[in-house]
Formats: sequence, C-alpha cells, structure tokens
Amino acid sequence: MKGFTAQAARLACLMILVGSAAGCSGMGRYNVIVRRDSKLGNATVTVDLVGVNQSEHDQYYQYSMRKYWSPGDWKRQDADKHVIAFEQRSGSREVFSKTHAKWQEWKKKRATYMFVLADLSGIVEDQPGDADPRRQIVPLDKSRWKWKYWFLPVMPDIEILIKPSGITLVTPPKPKE
Repeated sequence: MKGFTAQAARLACLMILVGSAAGCSGMGRYNVIVRRDSKLGNATVTVDLVGVNQSEHDQYYQYSMRKYWSPGDWKRQDADKHVIAFEQRSGSREVFSKTHAKWQEWKKKRATYMFVLADLSGIVEDQPGDADPRRQIVPLDKSRWKWKYWFLPVMPDIEILIKPSGITLVTPPKPKE
C-alpha cells in the first residue's frame, strides 16, 4: 500500500507540473458571463465580444464607439464577434461558453484580447481604449488569470457587468508582468 501511495503522489506531481508548464501562456478559453444590471430597466442592450489579435488591437482601441454602433458601420460588420442581445424580456445573464466554436476561430487568428463593446445609449463622448465606458479590453493570455484551483490548470470564469454608466470587468486579470 505504501508503494501505491508514493506512486500516486508522484503521478499527481507530474500532472501538476505538466499542466502548469503547458498552461502558462497563450490564449485561454473562458466561460464569459455577461450580466445586465437591473438599473438598465427595459432598455435593449447589445454587447459584442470581439476577438482581436495584436495587429488589430490599435484599430479597436482607437475606434469611435459612436461610429461602431451606427447602422451599417463597416468595422462592426467585419468584426470577428459573438453578439449578445439583451432584449426587453430576456434574462439578465448570458454565458459565452468556453466550448463555443468562436474560441477556435479566435485561436486560429492568434487573438490576444477580447474587446467587450456595449451599445449604451446615454454615453455619447468617444474616448480611446478603456477610457470609453462602452469598451472594456480583456486579455486572453492564460498567464493573466488565476486558475480556479491551485492544483489544476482550470481557467476561471470571466464575469462582466453591463451598467448604464458602462462596462465593469467583475473578474479582474492579474497585472501584466
């Protein structure tokens, strides 16, 4: 029995080391939970989750949110996105699953960020990056997120709250090293 316990312990350590080494960097897949604040009332709110690689980052960082949400905008039409539409009678929570096919598309294009863009009617002044309350930039690199369990490389859920005043990233990433 003693040999079995030692062997099981070695196997567990090996699994942790292999999992740790393999999961340190690169794009992770996450369950993204988008919640709509009750203060939005019956307003219809559309949220785009856009997978962006390094070469697209500055374009989305600087792009006018007023333009992006205007009808027929080319940038929005071409965006590699997953759309969440909170209709007047829809629930207040939607999950973009880590098993969704869109993650594979983002991995192929080497997405490094997910831009969360919300069509919030009360905000009109455009600002770059996260300074615009309608835009939140979420890093996708696994090294920026704490694992759910210290002994198992399971990525955390990313929770986002859409409020009348803007987007809040409820689950903060680790600081950039």
